[in-house]
Amino acid sequence: MKRQHYQIAIVGIAIVVVAATGGLSTYYFSSPTPLSSELKSSNTTYDHESSNIAEASAFPSGSNLTRAEISQLFELFDDQPLEGGQVPPRISKWVNNDTFIFLQFDKPVAENATSLRYVGIGVKGVFCAESQPDAVNGSFTHFHQWNGSEYRHAHGSQPGDQGYWLTWAAVDNFVSFDGKEVKPGIDYEFSPTPPPNCGDDVPAVDFPVSGPEKMPKEEILQLASFFDDQPFLGGQQSPRVAKWANNNTFMFLQFDKPSLQNATAINYIGIGSKGLFCKENQPSLDFTHFHKWNATDYRHGHGSLPGEEGYWLLWVAAGEFDTQGRHVTPGVDREFSPTPPPSCSF
Repeated sequence: MKRQHYQIAIVGIAIVVVAATGGLSTYYFSSPTPLSSELKSSNTTYDHESSNIAEASAFPSGSNLTRAEISQLFELFDDQPLEGGQVPPRISKWVNNDTFIFLQFDKPVAENATSLRYVGIGVKGVFCAESQPDAVNGSFTHFHQWNGSEYRHAHGSQPGDQGYWLTWAAVDNFVSFDGKEVKPGIDYEFSPTPPPNCGDDVPAVDFPVSGPEKMPKEEILQLASFFDDQPFLGGQQSPRVAKWANNNTFMFLQFDKPSLQNATAINYIGIGSKGLFCKENQPSLDFTHFHKWNATDYRHGHGSLPGEEGYWLLWVAAGEFDTQGRHVTPGVDREFSPTPPPSCSF
């Protein structure tokens, strides 16, 4: 008990330093504590008007997906965009005619999988440099043919091959099978297949596999019901649904409408990673938005003060649509609701 009291005292000191200086050079996350039914304003980090603002020490902590949840995801992500006998090491779900979202675990079989490694999307295309999505930034690292007898023999090889461009967003820290250290965010080194130049001979995308023009309402509701975690507290209502993948990162889906009853499409799949509102703590420029975990209203939860606790969010568009006064195409949305972070260095 003495050791536990000592740790709480240290957390209190860390909070005072943030309030007094407006910044910090190091940080850590405390273990979560249950929310009290009656929270006193003297115990909060900030001066909030509402009593339903959670204590600073109650920063939500996630957990790994359970075996039952992993099995459920394998049932929900039940589409097969690849044909010919090949078995991919990930599970997929069509969200429109040309794009599927996917999940990739540490093991490709549900019975052996223990943790989620990646979320991502696959977009119909051809194996040509001229048609590679996000070619300048290189987020679509891999091309895979739609038809192959074995997965390992169906990577992009010949100019004009028909198939999919894929991009992976890691949800955890881990070491890949080839010894590479991976951190949450877009994996710009995942199984690269540099495309050839096709010049004037870029073929049209034309193969007999596609998703539905619109996702059935039943499937939207089934997916949304699985994403049932609440990383944002204090009364704010997030316009997306979330599911913790591990202690520090959650995955999310964002629909074309904030109300599920009105939603007709999945616009984004993405991740949120625990962090501080500091330039030094921003995982990468792909994480465009910081949101506080604790706010009475969602619109007041955007990052504002140096050192605030919350999440860095990364959006991967799963379709082509208009939002926030601009046109979005499939891939990392590096313009989504930007909150440029301040420097917190002393």
